[in-house]
Amino acid sequence: SNAQVEFSAEQVGKQYNPKFYIDFVDYKLPKSVTKKSFDYGKTKVGVLIQMPYSSVTFKKSSKGYYAEYSVSLTFFDKKKENVIVEKLWNEKIFTRNYKQTYSTNNFNISFKSINLKPQIYTVVCSVEGQNSKTPIAFQAKIKVRKFANPDTSKKPVQISDVIFVKKRIKLKGKETIVPNVSNILSPNDKTIELYYEIYSNKNRVVEIEKVVKDLSRNKFFKKSKIVKLKRGTNSTNSVIKMAKLALGDYNVEIRIKNKDDKLLAAIKNNFTVAIPNLPASLKNLDKAVEEMKYIADEDTIDSIENAPDFDTKLKMFLAFWRHRDPDAATRENQVMNEYYRRVEYANNNFKSYTDGWNTDRGMIYITLGPPDQVEREPVAMDRKPYEIWYYYNRDLKFIFQEETYFNDYRLLNPQYGEWDRYR
Repeated sequence: SNAQVEFSAEQVGKQYNPKFYIDFVDYKLPKSVTKKSFDYGKTKVGVLIQMPYSSVTFKKSSKGYYAEYSVSLTFFDKKKENVIVEKLWNEKIFTRNYKQTYSTNNFNISFKSINLKPQIYTVVCSVEGQNSKTPIAFQAKIKVRKFANPDTSKKPVQISDVIFVKKRIKLKGKETIVPNVSNILSPNDKTIELYYEIYSNKNRVVEIEKVVKDLSRNKFFKKSKIVKLKRGTNSTNSVIKMAKLALGDYNVEIRIKNKDDKLLAAIKNNFTVAIPNLPASLKNLDKAVEEMKYIADEDTIDSIENAPDFDTKLKMFLAFWRHRDPDAATRENQVMNEYYRRVEYANNNFKSYTDGWNTDRGMIYITLGPPDQVEREPVAMDRKPYEIWYYYNRDLKFIFQEETYFNDYRLLNPQYGEWDRYR
């Protein structure tokens, strides 16, 4: 029943930024782990959790503001029948700056290392604040990779998973990386910095090729470099200098080739280019402007669409939504989030010959939200399938009839003259 339109009010679409980010990175265990060791044959799994300050509750103290939260991380087997590993720990955050307490740009990172047998796991992570009754939960299936012994296997070169680097800092005189756990980049970023390890069974010279592709898998960028690998583990930092990236999804692939151009190893990782503090589903600005037709008039949309460049178009787009932000003190614009939540729901559920947001049911859903009740007749001998949506508070009902049996429900009582009032 939760998949039905009348129960969709509380659904959280992908456009909402997660309350926290989590990533799992596989590494090869060092040679010191011998056959006699309990961990022999296992993989080192690094667990990274990025908690934005805005997702926890801060309390004021005499010195500043502090927050505490607890993390529960459990690895089950694939079917979630048995617990394999469980870790519990507490985290503390302190800041003297009040503005940072609700910032999405400031965050705390947790890192835990677990040695696991290569297989598929169901992972459950729960984060609960000391001052919050509602835990934040995450669940997913992950596959832990197997790293063969390069001295005896047919894989003389192997690569760990790839980490995106947010920045570098010095701690106690040593430089360390701050990972970008979310894998989200800004369109203003001019470089992509990566960290990974290469494992080789001998000293050798290789070519490392870096390829960035867009969502449609078209080649976007390619660069190669000759590198000398030492036997064992090679910690590698790669910086890819880019032109301005468009909004959307990408992947970056690291390829290692020998002097004969034979591929020895390769690894991929996905990333997203998005505008900070906007719904994550807004990956195409032109499309997002087009989808505003139920809340903006034609002149407003035309003026934004005809902006001379991307930056101007983005400023006009943000200004439109800023005027409708019910709480300018927060980073999230609740009206914009809800509007594009409805757009995404319509696209996922009402798609026919056109995108779901542009259908009759999409128009009603985006404009008025979920109906209070729906009467359905999906199969009938004497007439076409239909749905009746009831909005009791507005004393409205809308009748949709399936015209072509391709999810093409048409509105039979349009009331077109009402839409300006609803907008």
